[in-house]
Amino acid sequence: MSIPEDSIQWQTLQQQLKRHLELEQFSQAETLLKQWTQRFPENARLRIYTGLIYYRQSSFPEALSEFRKAGELDPDSAEGTLCIIAALCDLGCYHWAREIASGIAGKAQMATPANNPGNLNELARKHARTASCYEKIGRNSQAVSEYQQAIRLNPGHETSRISLARIWIGEGDLQKARKELLELLEYSPLHCEAHTWLGIISSKEGKKELARKSWEKAHHCDTKNSVAQAYSRLARSWKGNQT
Repeated sequence: MSIPEDSIQWQTLQQQLKRHLELEQFSQAETLLKQWTQRFPENARLRIYTGLIYYRQSSFPEALSEFRKAGELDPDSAEGTLCIIAALCDLGCYHWAREIASGIAGKAQMATPANNPGNLNELARKHARTASCYEKIGRNSQAVSEYQQAIRLNPGHETSRISLARIWIGEGDLQKARKELLELLEYSPLHCEAHTWLGIISSKEGKKELARKSWEKAHHCDTKNSVAQAYSRLARSWKGNQT
């Protein structure tokens, strides 16, 4: 049995894991993942998350074991293997990591003809998932590279554009973040999250009127989005204070 990645329960799991990791509550995260793995033993992503928890604690043998299991459960995905490469590099096993990386590159090149849009989109999604793994373990430069590769394969890839913008904002490069969001809006003009982040950028720059307009657009794009609602209320409070 698989878990749809757009389901509420999957999103809830990701939020809970993120909270545990931010607070360094590794034992709670492990317990949560064990419960889920018992219910969905063939889900490769759960194995990757478990491996990342071990990785954060420098428990490399346990992490490698989980990443290998993920690769066995989903041989077509490079996520588990890329996590193994990252762990081997931290252990100083660069020769092994290089050999594994060469194998991935060759496999991807053979399996994905450039003239097949469906395969290109699937490969873009895999690059984005790989980037997310790198981001979770604090390897932002590798994450950026993978997100950019996903965008080259699919310029309208929403997750990669938003994630890149978030990374650039975290690093203080607001111009690069704005560029990603504006390019995303060329493909998806009604993308609520893109408008929300544009408002956040304008707010950081002290441009309250531009921020207000972006947040109002975000709210119009998705009136049920709780984040857009919160920023829309903030924008209205600014407007009220100015009158």
